[in-house]
Amino acid sequence: MLPIVSDPDWREHLMPAARVSHPSEREVTIIDNLGSIGAALERPAFHLLYFAGIYLGTGFEYDALQVGAKFTLLQRVPQGVIQEVIEIFIRMFVSCRYCSNPRTALTLVEGTWLLWKRCDLCDFQEYIRIDCFCDCDH
Repeated sequence: MLPIVSDPDWREHLMPAARVSHPSEREVTIIDNLGSIGAALERPAFHLLYFAGIYLGTGFEYDALQVGAKFTLLQRVPQGVIQEVIEIFIRMFVSCRYCSNPRTALTLVEGTWLLWKRCDLCDFQEYIRIDCFCDCDH
């Protein structure tokens, strides 16, 4: 379980930096430690991959049958860009918008394109549209 924190730099202490590889035979990006990142954020790694694929406008592959699951974006993406996309995912789906605490709960609102996010520390609650992944309020 993620600790309740008031430090806005909690990511540096809890979440590993993304490690990516680019196999020479294909124009793809493999995110080697996405499973660890997802576990640190208490979110499924596939959700991070799905978000990254949609946000970057590229396809993706997820191979769960392989030991240590393989997370692949179907274009070459620099490690820094992957890290930025993960930070956007954290802002949208992990940290509380009010107090920046990472301990939040997500609930899908049935029959809609909305998630309900609630902070475990300050009890701030908000809806998140999942039909639009832009980094804005609307």
